[in-house]
Amino acid sequence: MNTPTLVCNYALLRFRPDPDGGEFVNVGFALWCETARKFRFCCDTRCAARVQDFFPDLDVKHYERAVTEMAEEMMRVGSGITFHVEGAKRDYQELIRQREGLLTFGPNATAMANDVDVLENQLIAKHLRTGVRATPMQTFAMSAT
Repeated sequence: MNTPTLVCNYALLRFRPDPDGGEFVNVGFALWCETARKFRFCCDTRCAARVQDFFPDLDVKHYERAVTEMAEEMMRVGSGITFHVEGAKRDYQELIRQREGLLTFGPNATAMANDVDVLENQLIAKHLRTGVRATPMQTFAMSAT
């Protein structure tokens, strides 16, 4: 068996229309792998029906607007992410810190992997339950500095 060599951190992106109720649907994630120097963000913009199943009284346009705005923000953040390891780690931690809103990140989690692409697909299959690559997705490779 091949022992995983990459330590990766990730946080699930949750759609939570009623913070008091505590119910949420996982709709994406941020993934940071310091060893491979890669930051990835995935947000499934196609799971409106699944969100509607969880929250039948919700106007799904609220979800669609929130997730589209988050995906645009992640593209902006990712394009300007610091390409120094310590700066990127700080940027990742700031990105996932707890905030209030319809979309929030869950707690940081750690996973071991040999390949960031494989881990990304495993996270999609396990937490987003789509079985296919979510769109839009951005990948940012960190420099070796």
